[in-house]
Amino acid sequence: MAFADCWLPTMSLSVRTEFRSWRRAQPLLGTFVEVTLEGPEDVYPAQTFDAVFAEVARVHRLMSWYETESDVSRINRMPAGRWARIDPRTVCVLHAASRMYERSGGLFDVTCERHLRRAGVLPEGPIEGGAQRQGTMSDLLLDEEGGVFLKQPLTINLDGIAKGYAVDQAIALLNIHGVRSGCVNAGGDLRLFGPVAQEIGLRNPRRPTEIWQLGRYRACAVATTGGYFLNTQADVPSAVVDPVTGQPVAVSGSVTVTAPLCMYADALTKIATLMRPDDAVVAQLFKELDAHVYHFPRCA
Repeated sequence: MAFADCWLPTMSLSVRTEFRSWRRAQPLLGTFVEVTLEGPEDVYPAQTFDAVFAEVARVHRLMSWYETESDVSRINRMPAGRWARIDPRTVCVLHAASRMYERSGGLFDVTCERHLRRAGVLPEGPIEGGAQRQGTMSDLLLDEEGGVFLKQPLTINLDGIAKGYAVDQAIALLNIHGVRSGCVNAGGDLRLFGPVAQEIGLRNPRRPTEIWQLGRYRACAVATTGGYFLNTQADVPSAVVDPVTGQPVAVSGSVTVTAPLCMYADALTKIATLMRPDDAVVAQLFKELDAHVYHFPRCA
């Protein structure tokens, strides 16, 4: 799935000399993860950034489709009929993915990885025989002790939700470290925290130098899906695949979702791209999660 590009201008600083901002970035989760902090002088040592990036790196190692020893790859090698223990972080994301799958009528399905490969959105994966693993999300069971069980062999890809989860984990750590406000941005899946409102802009996927203004936000998450960074040689209309048909769907412009948690905003962008305008069940899901969807360019 494509990682939508979201632009965030440099945080405007208070004129009071006792406040300042810090910004660091590292390549993680298949993109650049940028952390911006604001607060009193001498409050945010380098250890704060180190702790945040270490946690994001853990999520990367656990949930990467490419890492052969990740929880994702272990599940993708598992035979049917056996239990295996996975990290609590991965369990949390799989529980959220299962909820999204059930509540969206299957529009969000982390087991559609085989469709992504067949469509040319993903390369051939590290797991041999992946095409023969035809199980769906309903074939994956989780217990309360961190166990996973497959009724049928399957393959999963958590790219459509794990980035958002990593952002939420980073925010939780920043709160523990006493950070006043700032932003964590993982390639366009971002979350603002604290009292400082910021202007959010979205890159036009067809003309990356053009910015669409979304508005001013604070203390919320923003995620976007669109025709960003596609392989133009693959003749693929977008990186979003309909799990029901197995085919990529044409995406005109981009779809942005705001929500309290980035994990939900991340997943809901895919649902918003595929949902019917009159789908009351999915609309109720958005309402329950306090999520809002924006289409760009806006309809006249």
